[in-house]
Amino acid sequence: MSLLLVAFAGAKGFYGPVSEMHGFRQAQTAISASYILNGGPWLAYETPVLGPPWPIPFEFPLYQWAVALAAKTGLFPLVQSGRLVSILFFLSSLVPLYGILRVLNLGKNQALAILSLYCVSPQYLFWSRTLMIESAALALALYYIWSVMLYSEGRAASAGKWALLGFAAAIGALAGMVKVTTFGAFWAAALVVLGIRVLSDLRKGHAFLGNWRLLLFGAIVPVMAVYLWTSYADSNKALNPFGAHLTSSALKAWNFGTLKQRLSVGTYETFCLRDLTNIMGSYLLIVPAIIAGLFCGLERRKTALILSALFAMPFFVFTNLYFVHDYYAYANGVFLLAAIGVVCAGLTESGSRLKWTSGVLLFSLVYASSAYHYAARYWPVQGTGYSYSDMKGDFEAYTHADDVIIAFGADWSSEAPFYLERRGLMMADWMRRRTPGMGLGDISRNLAGYRAGAVLFCGKARSDKSFQEEALSGLGLAGYKKVVEYERCKVYYMPGPDNA
Repeated sequence: MSLLLVAFAGAKGFYGPVSEMHGFRQAQTAISASYILNGGPWLAYETPVLGPPWPIPFEFPLYQWAVALAAKTGLFPLVQSGRLVSILFFLSSLVPLYGILRVLNLGKNQALAILSLYCVSPQYLFWSRTLMIESAALALALYYIWSVMLYSEGRAASAGKWALLGFAAAIGALAGMVKVTTFGAFWAAALVVLGIRVLSDLRKGHAFLGNWRLLLFGAIVPVMAVYLWTSYADSNKALNPFGAHLTSSALKAWNFGTLKQRLSVGTYETFCLRDLTNIMGSYLLIVPAIIAGLFCGLERRKTALILSALFAMPFFVFTNLYFVHDYYAYANGVFLLAAIGVVCAGLTESGSRLKWTSGVLLFSLVYASSAYHYAARYWPVQGTGYSYSDMKGDFEAYTHADDVIIAFGADWSSEAPFYLERRGLMMADWMRRRTPGMGLGDISRNLAGYRAGAVLFCGKARSDKSFQEEALSGLGLAGYKKVVEYERCKVYYMPGPDNA
């Protein structure tokens, strides 16, 4: 039944726009994949929204490659190919998750029950069918920690141990490079596995230094890969005067947040009311889940506590990212669902009828609440969203395919460039403030060799006539040909090369 829900969720809005929720991020991934598909660089891939040079890489583009290759087959357009790839990555994550649960000494039926909670979770039902890297990053991270656990448990034949370590190193490196904020909790989990193994060896009088292989391949190699990729990505961003504001060092406060945020009650209120509800249907169910954890067996309780700690950790590390983006909990929500499943398993196997009933009831409440919350919050928005369709015809009539658009008031969102199929220079207000020496004339010179086909004024800039006149004059584009008001933006179209 849970897989049927995944199928229904994937089908709803399959042909809809990518702007239903967090269109900023979905369009950013989509436009990068589209330029790879159309012959752009595969490693220093282009995200043409901040002017030239066009590459401003963030994540290692494994997901974008998969989307481009899927679209290349011609079975589906790019957006639908992206949705399909996301769903397939999510489905593939069921394999390592099941394996992990079995390593944690859960029975087959218990593991399958936890998988059903994972499949019905609103967080996973919705975001697993979007054009984003989330399901790819999570699947890779799950394969990584599964391989680390298998090696630690000694479940591979002696001849296969090196292969397992090599797989852990490679898949861990990919997971970290694709999305380090997802990988972080799983890397911490690998350290927990390593720590448990070292303690076990010490108790048995074994040489704990023999675990150097797991430390090197399971922990150090992935971190080195993340460092190398981040350095490479930052070096490309730094070539762009605006991309320089998006390097890892420039975004440190944005990524990690502030001490004030960490001490704010409102921060944790958001994490509780929003994220717990999105993961398990209702934040209120965390209370009976905690109480139930006190009454399950000691081993199950220890496992649930470790899983809960791994779930909580990213909120304290990447505080601002998790506060601003509700989809970030996609990375660690699986730990919470697994912890709840372990608690339910501990109650049902206790031999007490009351505990068995309590475990089944808790599981049923989480399952039903999840399905209800998904239907109420996410189902109605799937397939909706603004796609700039009211501008599309005019852009085809008044601009050329190789023109660049300049936009104010739309942050540095990729949505307009993606939907309108034009490269862009999306002038975010905060970027202009952080580049005090750069005037409008400098922006125009940055586009030397490119023709500005249109200037968009969106958001607050849409109604600010004086700013529009100042911007057009400063850009040397005061001689516009046509101006049109649309649903979201006011657009000034420039005359063609022949002043047509």
